[in-house]
Amino acid sequence: MIRLNTLAEAALIGLFLFCIPVLGAHELSQSAGSELFATRWNVLTIDAKPLAPREGPNTPHLVLDGKGRLSGSDGCNRLIGSYKLEGAAVHFGRVATTMMACLSGGADERRFMAALERVAHWRKEGRELSLLDAQGREVARFEAAESVPTP
Repeated sequence: MIRLNTLAEAALIGLFLFCIPVLGAHELSQSAGSELFATRWNVLTIDAKPLAPREGPNTPHLVLDGKGRLSGSDGCNRLIGSYKLEGAAVHFGRVATTMMACLSGGADERRFMAALERVAHWRKEGRELSLLDAQGREVARFEAAESVPTP
């Protein structure tokens, strides 16, 4: 995980991640997990423990674009990064975050970022997405909130 000191650094990292191809990331076919793409996935639980309720843009969430890039929020900081999806396997690459002063003390934010590092597989049931570790244990559960426009 990379912490950024300024919004300018975040913008520069964002430009880098979105304009320069990320090693190992590739254009994904719409048949491989297409139901995951262009949806805002709000975090419900991490390690079976619910997060403190939040509203609006500060709700911890992920958006996967279908091209190997992710965006979202850890509940305080914006995040951007990469992922690789192959069937039911998923790997999150480097994730960069802004470094805002979090009123909550950052505990949920740290839990969320640590959970992403342990993810190996995904499973979708209805409007819920579960991210699982290599042993099949649920690391995080999300709920589909809304579709987001794709460029």
